[in-house]
Amino acid sequence: MAMFAVPLFSFLSWFFFRKAAYNYAEHLTANLFFITFSNLVFTVLIFPLQGLFGSGRGVAGFFVFLGLVLQVVYLSWCYYQFLPSRPGTKKMLGAFGLSLLGVLLWSLVTMTAVALYMYRSPAFINFFTRMVS
Repeated sequence: MAMFAVPLFSFLSWFFFRKAAYNYAEHLTANLFFITFSNLVFTVLIFPLQGLFGSGRGVAGFFVFLGLVLQVVYLSWCYYQFLPSRPGTKKMLGAFGLSLLGVLLWSLVTMTAVALYMYRSPAFINFFTRMVS
């Protein structure tokens, strides 16, 4: 399922870094590599730790949060290295902002798809109200 995120991340990186002179296909190829490695880290590190330390709600949530933080850090580093624009703090902040935006948008899309599948009605909004309360 996470590979469906590649077009979203590619569009975001292409859109926000249009001046980098890379076309969408190059962003798509780079993001395939980036997301594949992130999936590998989740599969080899996060999910086994989650299973090892229990499946309680707090423990499971902690490891998913840890995985997402690691993904944002990794994607920030990848975009910083990939983009040939100006070096320095501004480039790093742009890469971090793009990574954070991509992970948050993908999380929202995924949660909405799960809620729609579970409820199959306009009451899917209850999924989100239960998460908050």
